[in-house]
Amino acid sequence: MPKRSRSHQLEAESIRRFEQALPSRWVCRRKDQDYGVDLEVEVFDDRNEATGLIFLVQIKATDDPAEALSVAMKMDRLLYLGNLDCPSIIVRYCSVDDRFHWKWFSNVVAEIGQSDTKTVTIRFSEADASSAADQEAIVRTLKVYRTIRLASRQLSIGLGIDERGCDSPHSFELRCAVAEITSSCRIVGTSSDPSECLPVVVHLDGEYLRARIDVIASIAVHLNCFDRHEIAAQLSYVLAHFASGYQLISQARDLATLILQRRFKCQSRHVAAAVAARLCEHPILAGNLAALNGIHECQDEAYLLYVHSLLSSSLPFEELVDTVSRFYADALEFHATESPERQSAIHYSFGNVLRISGAMSRAVRQYNLARRKFPDYLRRGYFLAELAAALYFRGRYRMAATLYEYAYETDAKPQVAICAGDAHLFCGHFAEARRCYETAANSGDIFESSEAALKAWMVNWVEQFSQHNHLTVGWASPNIWMLVLEQSAEAERSDHAFGACLMLCYLTEDNLPFWAQAISLAIGGEDPDLLFPVIASAVWAHGQAAYALFRDRLVEQGGTSDALRSLDEMVWGLFAQRASSSKRDVTTRLFP
Repeated sequence: MPKRSRSHQLEAESIRRFEQALPSRWVCRRKDQDYGVDLEVEVFDDRNEATGLIFLVQIKATDDPAEALSVAMKMDRLLYLGNLDCPSIIVRYCSVDDRFHWKWFSNVVAEIGQSDTKTVTIRFSEADASSAADQEAIVRTLKVYRTIRLASRQLSIGLGIDERGCDSPHSFELRCAVAEITSSCRIVGTSSDPSECLPVVVHLDGEYLRARIDVIASIAVHLNCFDRHEIAAQLSYVLAHFASGYQLISQARDLATLILQRRFKCQSRHVAAAVAARLCEHPILAGNLAALNGIHECQDEAYLLYVHSLLSSSLPFEELVDTVSRFYADALEFHATESPERQSAIHYSFGNVLRISGAMSRAVRQYNLARRKFPDYLRRGYFLAELAAALYFRGRYRMAATLYEYAYETDAKPQVAICAGDAHLFCGHFAEARRCYETAANSGDIFESSEAALKAWMVNWVEQFSQHNHLTVGWASPNIWMLVLEQSAEAERSDHAFGACLMLCYLTEDNLPFWAQAISLAIGGEDPDLLFPVIASAVWAHGQAAYALFRDRLVEQGGTSDALRSLDEMVWGLFAQRASSSKRDVTTRLFP
């Protein structure tokens, strides 16, 4: 007879015991355990009426008392829990003493932080042991989660005080600070009902003001003194941090307005920068907060957080440019008496922001100011490549090519060689472009080598086409290659159509149809070695979308899916490599 394994017995026992520990009126639904969720629990109130409150449970059981307070979990399982709409708890059950320890998933994530490992260890303490008080605490936490999820522009923030451990004089100052905030900001009240507000409890802990939202989130800010105005200042930032963090932007704006009216400064640069960053869709407000707290004074993590928010804003750069310019002008003024090297770092950072935002002429000016104040930049490959990129997109191909060549000599990266080849190509230096592409074709990265091989063929074709048609300028003009593509199709010159199509792939932004056409032309072309680099480059540019468009067109014309099976496998293999490619990593540089 087959025997049931102990692990299966233990799993069933832990689920059964957990169900028994819950109130009988709560409904437990067992889930497919392959997905990392054991139970779905629906809460019913004392009158057996549905509350709409639901949470998920992942139970990990053990027979070993030594492992009762820790459990290893795979990161992909944790990420799965994090993507679910319902709040989740992670439970550790020990069969020896028949005890549970548990934590909310959000607290687990806060404790482990960012992890690059496949498995993490979750640790419990006796404070996490299951008790009779859990029922009420769980219901309250679930109500807070629901309030956050359904929050509206009218949702108020309920401010309560925990006076435990706080002596009488400090307690009075804390009460005065809370009264100052509640009387000055319309969205802050004193309710503690999670169905009506976002409840925040504050208390003093040594030299820190600590605030928490139930067990979901907490923050601590240092106090310079226990003066009521100092406490009110830090409290206003804490509330703005909570509000903006949960996308309560209207409430965060009201708090930020109060902060600016009172000229409150935050003792934590990170908290101040986070609030300003989350309000970057309101650039004047964000800029004033950043300036008030001197975020421009030091190029640290807070500085980068704020700058990154400006770069990633959904607003057009024209609406941000005044705020960005003010930030860097303040930084330059603050460091005006310091070394040229420090000032050059600010110019360099400003140049990067302008370049990424598409303001190439202004970016070049800032890069030039950086190198004049600190000539050592001209010996740094990354600086030369970034200056070259700004010049390239201004159409200054000859100078860009020179700088890319110098950058490659300093740091021989295949992508820099490809960029140098592009600049040479568009100013008609075909031999130099070919040399750069052939160098990059030796890259160990499949996408870099494919792009380089494709462009090496392309430069040969452009050179021959230009000589035959007396083309001496305009290689970077999409209009020329669009005309060539149309005429080549009419003349049934597939080689010219393929070359012009590739040029349009690299010269236009809305280029997905051109990549699909390039795949079609490569399949029907005379050089079978070009098919793989074309498909690889298309996958790098658009994932599977360009190939899917080509495939749909082919099937519409009577092609069969069976004939495309090998290409399908090639595309999905490349797509998987694209997802893990290191070329998409971003390098952040901090300057002292």
